Amino acid sequence: MFYPAHDGPDYDLFNQSPMFRYNAYFGIHTVHYMDLLSVCGPEPLSLPGVAAGMVTTAATRRFSGTGLGPAILKPWAQRLLARPDTLKFLAWIGPDGFPDLVPVVPCQTADSRRLVFAPTVYRALLARLVPGETVALFGLNLAMESVLVRGHFTGYRGLLGPGLGTGLIDINWVYNSMPPKHGTVYPAQPMDPVTPTL
Repeated sequence: MFYPAHDGPDYDLFNQSPMFRYNAYFGIHTVHYMDLLSVCGPEPLSLPGVAAGMVTTAATRRFSGTGLGPAILKPWAQRLLARPDTLKFLAWIGPDGFPDLVPVVPCQTADSRRLVFAPTVYRALLARLVPGETVALFGLNLAMESVLVRGHFTGYRGLLGPGLGTGLIDINWVYNSMPPKHGTVYPAQPMDPVTPTL
């Protein structure tokens, strides 16, 4: 169960905590709670697998773009997700109704509308992805710059299956998760006129 709160002791505690410079810009507007049902791990992350995935992704990303416009990702977000040192995590709802969350560090942008990744780590989990599945990807670097995107997994490209092919994600939603102004970036949100009251 996942539920928000807009007041209460936890809400007050977060709003009174020093959070670098950002408390000067805004307060915490919502505290979210999640019932934790189970935990597994820790699991080792194969560094050779990550390196192989980065090489494979870099070799195929230039040939994996949509060739379509207009752009969905802003140039800054496209560069952030293309960087090999940006941590990336892919999530989707599994057939049991629970979310699957998998690190996909080798993932990069093919263009402003598509992501590409080589499933060289956590192959068994990534092989469970079904074309057409709605997925979300969170990218975060060590400077705490981040972006959240959502889209559809369109399948693995490659004749030898998911272990040696590259996965493609077509983006249809972008969210700025950084302070001081978080919110949906794409699709563009309409601007409401401000009417002065007398």
